[in-house]
Amino acid sequence: MNCVTIKSDEVSECLHDHPYFSRFPMEVLKAISSNVVRIHLVPDQVFTPSEDNAKSIYLIHHGTIVIHGAKNQAVTKLGAGELLEMGAFIDEKSGKPQTVIAKSLDEVLMFQIFMDNIAKYASNEEFVNALDVPSTGDRLRRALERRQQENTPQSGNFLTMPVKSLIKREPISMSENDSIRDVAKAMMKNRVSCMLLTKNSKLSGIVTDRDLRCRVLGGGVSRKQPVSKIMTASPMTIDINAYGFEVLMLMSHNNIHHVPVLMKGKPAGVITNTNMQQCQTTSSVFMVGDAYKRKSVSGLRMIAKRVPELMSGLVQGGASPHATGQMVTTVTDAINIRILQIAEKKLGPPPVPYAWMVAGSQGRQEQTALSDQDNCLVLDNAYDPVKHGDYFKEFSQFVCSGLNEAGYVFCPGDIMAQNNKWRKPLKKWKKYFNKWVTEPKPDALMNASTFFDLRFVHGEQGLAKSLNKHVRKLCSQNSLFLSILARNSIQFHPPLSIFKNLVLIKGGENDKTIDLKSKGIIPIVELARVYALNDVSDPVNTRDRLIAAADGKEISRSDALDLKDALKFISLTRLRHQARQVDSGQTPNNFLPINELSLFERNHLKDAFTQIQTMQSSLERRYNI
Repeated sequence: MNCVTIKSDEVSECLHDHPYFSRFPMEVLKAISSNVVRIHLVPDQVFTPSEDNAKSIYLIHHGTIVIHGAKNQAVTKLGAGELLEMGAFIDEKSGKPQTVIAKSLDEVLMFQIFMDNIAKYASNEEFVNALDVPSTGDRLRRALERRQQENTPQSGNFLTMPVKSLIKREPISMSENDSIRDVAKAMMKNRVSCMLLTKNSKLSGIVTDRDLRCRVLGGGVSRKQPVSKIMTASPMTIDINAYGFEVLMLMSHNNIHHVPVLMKGKPAGVITNTNMQQCQTTSSVFMVGDAYKRKSVSGLRMIAKRVPELMSGLVQGGASPHATGQMVTTVTDAINIRILQIAEKKLGPPPVPYAWMVAGSQGRQEQTALSDQDNCLVLDNAYDPVKHGDYFKEFSQFVCSGLNEAGYVFCPGDIMAQNNKWRKPLKKWKKYFNKWVTEPKPDALMNASTFFDLRFVHGEQGLAKSLNKHVRKLCSQNSLFLSILARNSIQFHPPLSIFKNLVLIKGGENDKTIDLKSKGIIPIVELARVYALNDVSDPVNTRDRLIAAADGKEISRSDALDLKDALKFISLTRLRHQARQVDSGQTPNNFLPINELSLFERNHLKDAFTQIQTMQSSLERRYNI
């Protein structure tokens, strides 16, 4: 065994990345590390506890060790970033110390940290509190708090700035009974592009310079008329305590350019697209607006190419994974809708109403960069395949091919509206779900994982609402199906070994990586879907489903919070990985090389994956799986 006293800086940096010690100030960590011994163990070397060992704790910096009991059986396994407390490894039956054996292919490196040295610089109570972490969920919350501090964007980044800091001037408002002429003069005098309109001091509408051009000059409305004749009544608003990314979401999703800000129900200002442009030139609100102006699929392709850049900018700007997913998906929706509009212009109005529905990550509003497409058509029950079949066949082929050309490639599983199976009237869709739920065969479960995440994008929304209502009622009456769906959901195992070490992909182009999507995010998506269907809740977004599950008492609030934090940490790690790839000119993927992970990230990914395992075990007990 090779023991060497080392400088404190190397150890203090390691401790700073450790979930237990990261709560200490750096100056304390440096003091604690001032008398630390570095220990090297060669493969299969035995390290037996002694009285001196019991007064120390060991931080494994590199390699793996296995703890053996009195009968030489393996008790537990520890890897890089984990703590070994020698005094705690006493066999309960024999009272004898257990044996530590190095089990790495290469040497093991441990840092011996003396308890006396810790006590000298930090009170025992402080140290105990630092080590006494009650749950993986608590550690994840601390990790996310630290990530948030590290990711605090520069002042001026609007994503995480409060709305009140984005307001450029005091609100200017007039009565909705004032004449159009007076309102126009006031807008010119104050050099504003819109005017807030009130009734009894409450916001009742908004008029913009475009309204004046189109509805007065172009529409022939007299300037003597009250401005209420041309105003947009009950406009979409945002609260003054909201954040910049929420304004961006509202503007992007609804393709609007002026958002009144309210404080206790009264006008407090206006956020305009000019405000947004001054803050960030590449954002979803401009990409959405640009999409609706494009007249060809090739033009939409140019917008889709900027999606990875948008995602990277959001990550660097400090946006949460939830906000990032929603904003990226909003751009996809806009491109999708514009292709549908182009198709209608080319082929003529649809002969019967339709609802264009999307599934997968787009359906859940969780997209990160370009992905494949998952969609279907729900047609009105008046649909006649003889009279209307040719139109909708050509229509769906045009849209799916357009999405593919724009960068949203064809679904490998052929779950697209151009497949006749997924282009049916409402009554047929209800029969589909009836069969899937009442006869839950393997193909039914596969369809369930896709079509239970459907979200309406364009067309006749009433068709989507009718289908959703039918599905919720159907699931609430079929506990057997939910039990089978739950059994299927826990087949998606997080990448942890029996000793809670990260399990990497071996061989191939993704050698020594972790698939953060299929091994981390999808297991949570599956769990949340089961909760949502059992609770017949509306959301399809995974985070929103977890919140709804807690509200509906499907799971406890603490479990929902822990799982939501696990989703957030894994998603944030994935987004950072993809942002690095985009910035270096690579195509973003879900495979994270282990060498990209810091000690901090490795430890907390283990916590996140452990939380998934805990909730999967809970679901097993609930459904007696």
